Amino acid sequence: RLGSQRATLRRRLAMSTLLCVAMGLLVAFFATLELNAVNGSLGNLLTVAVAGCIFESLLSTYDVRGRLRQFVSFVSFILL
Repeated sequence: RLGSQRATLRRRLAMSTLLCVAMGLLVAFFATLELNAVNGSLGNLLTVAVAGCIFESLLSTYDVRGRLRQFVSFVSFILL
């Protein structure tokens, strides 16, 4: 049982480290992004996709269900 818990903790630590590195790379990408360049629209698309994922995750965290979830998802994606 103790070995299983350690393996689970190692896996979670590895995934947390990977997520931290990925977020650092994303922040570095946004810091060097030129919005008026030829490929500036791809950066805007990435921004909207990341924001959409964050809002969808937030809705899942609070366990909002039914018509309210559909409405909030619709409004958040329309505003983005």
